[in-house]
Amino acid sequence: MKKLMFIIFLILFSANYIQAEYILDSNAKDFLEEKIKKAEDSGYADVEFDILHKKITDLLPKLSDFIIDDKKENAKKIIIPIAFGETFKSPEERYLFNGELHLYISGGNKISKLKIVYTRVNPIGDIYLSEKREIVNPTPSFYNDDKLDSNDDITLVYHEKDANTDDYVKLDEITLKEIPFFEKKMSIMTSYKKYLYKAYRAFIYKLNLIELNKKTKIRHLLDLN
Repeated sequence: MKKLMFIIFLILFSANYIQAEYILDSNAKDFLEEKIKKAEDSGYADVEFDILHKKITDLLPKLSDFIIDDKKENAKKIIIPIAFGETFKSPEERYLFNGELHLYISGGNKISKLKIVYTRVNPIGDIYLSEKREIVNPTPSFYNDDKLDSNDDITLVYHEKDANTDDYVKLDEITLKEIPFFEKKMSIMTSYKKYLYKAYRAFIYKLNLIELNKKTKIRHLLDLN
């Protein structure tokens, strides 16, 4: 009798567990689908993107000394380093990498385009490979009338260097909304946000350094003793 009751208890417990697990899985699926729909409907808008675009735009009047002319693209821009180093995949596969943020400026103090440029080269090995990957935001705006900026036009571009001309050749590109996998889109958004934060902190550091140098020069000029 006790054995029978124990078996009945196990059956009921298992049934309840499976039902609870199904409800949880169903809720998680519904939540994910709602999250994807919300992201797609907003054009993958992100309030942190807009805040960083606005903060960097507000710094532009103080960064005029860093603006250069890009004759190749016929544009004015600021370049700031955001990453560099070396990675190892195996003893035979080693890469040197360098990352920069290119901030394109138009109409005085407006960001017209933002480009994160990541280059990688293997200095050793049987096959020489020099790659360039870009995350390009062609319309890096920020909130207007409480509406967040759409980001689904962010584009990934892949280049390889031509050994004959020593120029990078574009081999592939895809926009955020064309990528079929939601988690990959989120990964790209996370990378963009991470490097944008790095760039903003680098701009602040440069401005603080300029201010410190000014104060040091003034203090030196006033040292009459």
